Amino acid sequence: MRSAFALFLLGACLLPYGAPLRAAGEPNGPLVQLPQNFSQQQCFGGKSGNGKDDMQFSLVDVPHGKAFLAWGEIASGDTARFSDALDAAGPVQAILLCSNGGSLEDGIDIGYLVREHKLATQLPPGFVCISACNFIFMGGVIRTVEPGAKFMVHMFESQAMQGKLESDTARQDWTIGYYALTHPDGMVGLEHDSDFLNLVTNYPQFSVAFTEAHMDLVQADLQRYQEAHPQVKESIQDFLKTDVARADITSAVLRNFAIEEDIKAIEQDSAQTAAQIAEFLVKMELSLHFLTAFSNIPNDAPRALTPAELAEYNITNTQ
Repeated sequence: MRSAFALFLLGACLLPYGAPLRAAGEPNGPLVQLPQNFSQQQCFGGKSGNGKDDMQFSLVDVPHGKAFLAWGEIASGDTARFSDALDAAGPVQAILLCSNGGSLEDGIDIGYLVREHKLATQLPPGFVCISACNFIFMGGVIRTVEPGAKFMVHMFESQAMQGKLESDTARQDWTIGYYALTHPDGMVGLEHDSDFLNLVTNYPQFSVAFTEAHMDLVQADLQRYQEAHPQVKESIQDFLKTDVARADITSAVLRNFAIEEDIKAIEQDSAQTAAQIAEFLVKMELSLHFLTAFSNIPNDAPRALTPAELAEYNITNTQ
């Protein structure tokens, strides 16, 4: 049962429905002036509206005081900036949010910071809170999504590793170089890879088996070889005996090994991230079913939770 104090505090800090935001005083230190006609546009597009990629902080008027508005993309390192701006703001009635997300790690850490300060969080009408912003919002002691605001979710991704895998598949040579650089002792585990062992111990037999499994790849290598050597008309069997073919096959084996290692790292990082999220939800007294709410929602198509879902997962705790 909600306490009378909680309901009183909620009523004291809520913005009137549809009321435009008004800047509270002059900007100070890490606080910036609220843009005129502030809207969702400042929250999207990868920029905060002032050409910066990191989150911005402003003070706005609310009934009986001021609110702290955090808006724009959440960049790595924004936890410290959020903390500094909150200190500079002084006493505030609530945290208002409008963000298209960003750094998951910082979103969670800022959520803990909001809870540490025992602040309320609020999404005013027309505002959107996506992805990492969700965790800042859920740090609030009292959490309100007003009519017309959207709390949008999608599946989380391993931010530390996903970009590396995408680069691996797009830039083949980079894969081997990156893996070697991140493993000072060499490509750790390569000496136990079955393809590599067969490659170095019995190349003639392995090359035939490799060709059967990767015919398109070998044929493409052969075509490039013949284009570079128009006077040579070799069969695949003859081509496999050349140094060019051996180098291409060796590169493919090393690349596949590095990608598999990246995938393992992504799986481990994803498991750790899921555990981190679950721990946060428990500490914030939220439903673990929230994890399933976004597990199958693509990153490029976030979905707004309904008021019923927000209440079911205890994301909002006011009515």
